[in-house]
Amino acid sequence: CDFPAEFGIDNPAVTSAFPEDVVVRAREMRASMPSGTGAYTNSQGILEFRQDIADYITDRDEHVAYPANIFLTNGASAGIEMVLNGLISDDKDAIMIPIPQYPIYSALIGRLG
Repeated sequence: CDFPAEFGIDNPAVTSAFPEDVVVRAREMRASMPSGTGAYTNSQGILEFRQDIADYITDRDEHVAYPANIFLTNGASAGIEMVLNGLISDDKDAIMIPIPQYPIYSALIGRLG
């Protein structure tokens, strides 16, 4: 995304290295980030990416998914931490977790009080 044109997806030889559909998709993704990849984005993530995910979920599950309900994170652990941070405000809050559990649940709950 942030390469100069002659080294990135606008390089005339790029289609010899990647299939045409990959190049087209990369250009679409780059267009959705006019400030480049180093700029802050919407806290939920880039809308066009969330729309693609919503479309995929809708097609896969035959149930409508909405981009406004999708939050992109840098991994499952970061997403779980964001949710638990929002749920736990003091030591009087209680959280029920499934057993067996993903180990980060108990670690984060212990850390958050």
